[in-house]
Amino acid sequence: ALALYAGPFCARLDVGGAEAASRWLAVERTRLEQSYVGAVSRCLEERLKRGALADAARIARALVAAAPEHSDAIAAAYDALVAAGEMHEARELLARHQGFLAAADLELPPPLRQRIAAQAK
Repeated sequence: ALALYAGPFCARLDVGGAEAASRWLAVERTRLEQSYVGAVSRCLEERLKRGALADAARIARALVAAAPEHSDAIAAAYDALVAAGEMHEARELLARHQGFLAAADLELPPPLRQRIAAQAK
């Protein structure tokens, strides 16, 4: 999935004023991104279980690059970076995402709040 994903579905497609097509496109983009994030997250879990920490960190960075605004992607990448010993990078990742969500007037999802609370300990 990581090698095949090329970004949002039909990112350059302009449907003009066709509202139905625009809604369909938004739903498909969301569905496909969620599917991608889920597949890569499972791949990360498998790498971590095998102890392939450097590989997991590499995949985590690629996941964040592909889905930088997706909270599930951030959570999976954070866990992989922590497991790989990349605490500074993991903390920066959470801080950037927290800033993005705040700028968009969105709340931090509970799984990410738990990770931030665990950092404070």
